[in-house]
Amino acid sequence: MRLVGRSLLAFAWLGAGVACGATLAPEVAIIELPLAPEALPGHDDPEFSSLAWYGDRLVLLPQFPERHDHRLPTIERRDVDAFVHGLRETLPVDYLAFDAGDLATYPGYEGFEALDFVDDEAYLTAEFGGTTVAGYVLRGAVNETGTLVFDPKSAQPLPHQSTVPNMGYEALVAEPSRVILFYELYDRHNSRREALVFSRQLEPLPAIPMAGLEYRITDATTKPGSSDFWVSNYHWPGTPFTPASCTLTARHGQGETHARSAAVERIVALNSRGPSIGPAPRPPLLLALGGTESRNWEGIAALPGYGFVVVTDKHPRTILAVVHAP
Repeated sequence: MRLVGRSLLAFAWLGAGVACGATLAPEVAIIELPLAPEALPGHDDPEFSSLAWYGDRLVLLPQFPERHDHRLPTIERRDVDAFVHGLRETLPVDYLAFDAGDLATYPGYEGFEALDFVDDEAYLTAEFGGTTVAGYVLRGAVNETGTLVFDPKSAQPLPHQSTVPNMGYEALVAEPSRVILFYELYDRHNSRREALVFSRQLEPLPAIPMAGLEYRITDATTKPGSSDFWVSNYHWPGTPFTPASCTLTARHGQGETHARSAAVERIVALNSRGPSIGPAPRPPLLLALGGTESRNWEGIAALPGYGFVVVTDKHPRTILAVVHAP
């Protein structure tokens, strides 16, 4: 298979040249998904902030849908699978109409950050700056005309957990009985360290304590048959705060390209089977760094049978890719 072969070659190449006795963790290269040229006309930088499956449609959430004709690009799972198996060269894109009322006109609005679905119901976070809250979570649904509609009246406020500016709730997971929201930082700059929990009707439920985790959580996903969460975990070297030493890196090792850079691009599994949520025993999935510019991975969605789909916002450019994780 085309991508599996390339991924295995990437593993082998990244391990080449390692000094004898060095303890370097394996890294995996991303494989870009080429969208059809007409997929995003006039939108070179849609600034995607989340990925989510709506049935067999992969939904890409722009941070500001109102700037993009109130539409969310979608890709069929069968087309992603066909590309993975070498049966497609580009991916056609369709659209899901989006309506969040007049929320984008509210003072402090800074865009939408996280999205997930349970059947036809959907959950969304909106980030707000310069206010007493970090943002809001909203409940919506795909209506009979095929439009994803959110009612601003359903919005529930989300508290700050850190004084670090521009931090919010960029990751959520919608389950059959609850909705879990992850804050962006769970390091020493967060003294609260909890995942917020709501019922499917967005009634607040007891929060879940979170173990410490270095670097930003930018999106979350689940896999069928597993109670774990997988989060995109990213560090930009120019961030205005200094992270502490990472216990996961100390425990599992550092990848070859990561050893040469201050950037961190990885996928971390979180275990939720105890009274708190924290990193699972398995090592993080390290993405081989590319070039001199770090890639701000803002969206992640599981791709059963292969691994994950990931997407950047606009830094250094829009990148949609698959990550092989057998």
